[in-house]
Amino acid sequence: MERVHRIKSAEIGRDTGLNDYPDLVLALEHWGRLCDGRRLPPREALDPADIKPLLPRVMLVGVIPGKPPRFRYRLSGTAIGNAHGRDLKELYAEDLQPPAYGRLVGRHYLECYERREPLTHVIVLQTTEKQWSYARIILPFGDAEGDVSHLLVIDSQHGNTLAECLDRIEARCAPRPQDLCEGRPFRVVHHPRV
Repeated sequence: MERVHRIKSAEIGRDTGLNDYPDLVLALEHWGRLCDGRRLPPREALDPADIKPLLPRVMLVGVIPGKPPRFRYRLSGTAIGNAHGRDLKELYAEDLQPPAYGRLVGRHYLECYERREPLTHVIVLQTTEKQWSYARIILPFGDAEGDVSHLLVIDSQHGNTLAECLDRIEARCAPRPQDLCEGRPFRVVHHPRV
């Protein structure tokens, strides 16, 4: 049975935290252009040809209305499938393994859905069977009523070694005085072992 040794994540601020992830910066800039003055771009504005270099690391997640909503994978790129050992299409976030990881991903999706703004995280997962460390951005897309209908999730190919990700997470664990004065540039989430 797969056991979790460590699972941690930290939200990275869009203003300075994305500097080490140029592919996520490009994705965020593209999303901003698609907004075209709206708070959320419509799903129909997303053209895969516009983000072709990112497609292997892209997931499109449909929002299933409810209280709380559920998040179902509509497509996932080849690199995502290789990492998970299967295509995620038609799975729900809570179906991801191990279960603690699925809950973490589901919470991140829910937060993006509720805040209606892009979110970026650094994530570390170490289990008896795998070790993942990566940064990713979640970009919300809206429907005709302006509600979040889809999430575009993109994993970065840059700066994802275990040491780099842990350094980023740990650097956010002890707030510096300027961080406390400037507001909320990031948020650290610690997840209990399962």
